[in-house]
Amino acid sequence: MVHEKQGEVHAYMFAQTAPADLTRFETRVTIQDAAISTNSLDSLGYLLSHILVAAHRYGASTIRARLPLDFCLYPIYRDYSLRFIPTLWQTTESGNMLQIIDFSALMKVLIPEFQNRLQNSVTSVEDGDWQICVNEQEIYFRLRQGQLTCIDKPEPTDSVRIDLSQEPFCNLLLGLQSVCHVVRQLPVSLPRESIAFLTAIFPP
Repeated sequence: MVHEKQGEVHAYMFAQTAPADLTRFETRVTIQDAAISTNSLDSLGYLLSHILVAAHRYGASTIRARLPLDFCLYPIYRDYSLRFIPTLWQTTESGNMLQIIDFSALMKVLIPEFQNRLQNSVTSVEDGDWQICVNEQEIYFRLRQGQLTCIDKPEPTDSVRIDLSQEPFCNLLLGLQSVCHVVRQLPVSLPRESIAFLTAIFPP
């Protein structure tokens, strides 16, 4: 199923049916795949509503949906559907054996990609300095007028420190968890500007 606006595709959703409900994880109707333009988040809601109506006509009392487990999308799920239960099926979040050897070198290589993500982000990011630390390794970023650079250590009061252990950082790096999910697990709350910066370079 595709949602178009003036001939331009903004979202699609693929669902399949089974003969009968077996369990909560094996339902009569399952949404297997979906994609959405970041400029048209409501398109996901329109498709979800349409499939829910079709599922009801098909006789399904519950459906399973393989959609992003992202707090930023929860309002859409809530506004365009009925009650939903977030369930994590992906075990790779705790099952990888990656180890960051040189965090600074890794982040410097990723600067061009981060720059591209910042330019295309739907999240507004203000200029600032950020110190990102992973397992006692650190790097300093500076954002000025949309340009991201790696800098030497600034004055202590000039940067915001973001501490992450290796596991949540790898989950962000690989796209296994959203920034919204990771920051909720941190012992210290991050400023809004820091969350916006992380969301821009590690988009959901």
